[in-house]
Amino acid sequence: MPNSGRAEVYFIAGMMFLILIVCGVAVWAFFKTYAKEKRRKKGD
Repeated sequence: MPNSGRAEVYFIAGMMFLILIVCGVAVWAFFKTYAKEKRRKKGD
């Protein structure tokens, strides 16, 4: 398999991209919840 090295690099790049998307969604959800809690606390 002469192209296995290239396939491995593509696989690793794809996984990194997927991890970045998942982390981005998690950070977005965290800040959305944080802002909601801050608003709720300010109203008290």
